[in-house]
Amino acid sequence: MKKIKLFTHTDLDGVGCGIVMKYVREGKNEIEISHCNYDIIDKEILEFLDTADLKEYVAVYVTDISVNEETAKKISDFLYDIREAEYISFQLFDHHKTANWLNKYYWANVYELLDEQKTSGTELLFQHFMDLGLVEKSKIPILFDFVKIVTNYDTWRWDNMEEQGFISKNVNDLLYIFGRDEFYHRMLSKFEDSEEFGVFCLSQTEKLILEIKEKEKENYFSYKKQSLKIIQILQHKVGVVYADSYPSELGNLLCKENPEIDYIAIINMSNCTVSLRTVKEDLDLGSIAKQFGGGGHPKAAGFKFEEGLLSFAKSMFYMNYSNHQ
Repeated sequence: MKKIKLFTHTDLDGVGCGIVMKYVREGKNEIEISHCNYDIIDKEILEFLDTADLKEYVAVYVTDISVNEETAKKISDFLYDIREAEYISFQLFDHHKTANWLNKYYWANVYELLDEQKTSGTELLFQHFMDLGLVEKSKIPILFDFVKIVTNYDTWRWDNMEEQGFISKNVNDLLYIFGRDEFYHRMLSKFEDSEEFGVFCLSQTEKLILEIKEKEKENYFSYKKQSLKIIQILQHKVGVVYADSYPSELGNLLCKENPEIDYIAIINMSNCTVSLRTVKEDLDLGSIAKQFGGGGHPKAAGFKFEEGLLSFAKSMFYMNYSNHQ
């Protein structure tokens, strides 16, 4: 059985791409998935192209994440070198504005909008399979539900959908409660169980777990609000907080409760990442994050910093904070 290799992001949208891939293609192909952040995606792809026995693969996909210019050129050179073999295809699907430049390559498909609405990597991959006629008719309704849930969360549309949107937030919470492997198992099992009805819904057990975690989250947010520091970085007033959980919700909450802040920088010391969040319409956090080797959306972005820069980053923060008191 020929294999498909998928490189995808680590968040709900990235995992959603993996779930769509498995649900549509597993059984027809063996699926290998590597979840990557921006700091390792280029290295992982290039190592794969250099070391894998590519005759075992029918396709390589990159979803919900982009590569740098050097890697893009090497991918194109590789595809040119094997053009006569025709035993493998390579395609990238991303929806981040900072990746638009990749569209100059024939194997890259970067679209911020689908049907005039902000889209997601999961939705782009699903639409790709639909266009190819690869989704079995019986699988379309439940998969369509799931894709919309992921897209609504990733584009933050869920926040304006009242009760209808909370299922997107709940599904994202379940990913971090159960962990990636268990989440894959639960979602795919849910699809099989619900296929004849074509409706995605949460179990009573999942709802109970979410209620318990919601109480814990409220306490966590209350504590983090007290530790927020506001500093001036260039022309922007930035709220800085150290946190290792719920970056999107925490960032959104802090922005709304502190309207004088342009954006929030959430520093996760355990994995050396900085998550940026804003509710302002005139900011592009994706461009800011790109300067540091990251990327993302105008309102939600992030980057990773090297271990050796931790002490410098902390010193710079405290110095900046002290100077603006």
